[in-house]
Amino acid sequence: MTLAIPVLIEEPYIRKAAERLGINHKQIYEWLKDSEFKKELDDQRKACIDEALCVLKGSMTKAAVVLTQLLDSENESIQRGVANDILDKAMKFVELREIEERLANLEQHLNH
Repeated sequence: MTLAIPVLIEEPYIRKAAERLGINHKQIYEWLKDSEFKKELDDQRKACIDEALCVLKGSMTKAAVVLTQLLDSENESIQRGVANDILDKAMKFVELREIEERLANLEQHLNH
């Protein structure tokens, strides 16, 4: 059962995962009813996502440098597009930070 977890992580479709494992897809649905199996699958999926995010975080500075350099492009369409991208990302970051702060304040208020 636990040997199926890597296949389930790699394969987005249950039927295809079952084919790769050489089992009936109904068996996977039965395993997913098992809370321990489901938790392990969720934990491993989260670990994969966290690892991918670490790789992306390592490239963020380089991406930011490239974007800011494109602001100096001679092509006004590129300048405008990059400026919009930068402003859009900055606004989303500010919004998410504000939401996080509000949630933290609510959680703190509820815990007291």
